[in-house]
Amino acid sequence: MRSFLVILHDVIAAALAWGAAYWLRFNFEIPDAQIDGMLATLPIVMATQALAFHLFGLYQGIWRFASLPDLKRIIFAVGLSAMAIPAALLMFPSLGAVPRSVLVLQPLILVLIMGGGRFLYRAWRDGHFSLSAGQEGWSVLIIGAGDAGASLVRELSTRPEWRVVGFVDDDLAKQGRRL
Repeated sequence: MRSFLVILHDVIAAALAWGAAYWLRFNFEIPDAQIDGMLATLPIVMATQALAFHLFGLYQGIWRFASLPDLKRIIFAVGLSAMAIPAALLMFPSLGAVPRSVLVLQPLILVLIMGGGRFLYRAWRDGHFSLSAGQEGWSVLIIGAGDAGASLVRELSTRPEWRVVGFVDDDLAKQGRRL
């Protein structure tokens, strides 16, 4: 069920990005003739992008742990589909011409929607939107502000029973800094 929802999110994101690219291209008022072309090409765009998303393994990860490698896969999948869409549309000239600016804007908007959706979900699940976040739980002082300390604070931040209040480190360059 979750995989279906993730796929649905991404396919809807592709459609929204396609419409938003047209909307931006025509200064927030799409002419009727362009709306027909946009809707006619939308199934090809969605199918091409869904295939690229699958090929790059976007549905193997867990949103709860979305990170930079996931963003990298999104960028590569969107990049591949951005090159494949004009080729696919050339095979169907009867659908009409797509403005070149739409072909440039749509991938940028799509990366923002897909990456942003995963980031917001992770932030929500980690409790970053809670008004009481960081106010409850046992106070914890972490010794060492290196990679292990950063990993530990990420893990502890997902648990309401712990509240990280600071780090202790002998490196003077790290004192007074945020991790």
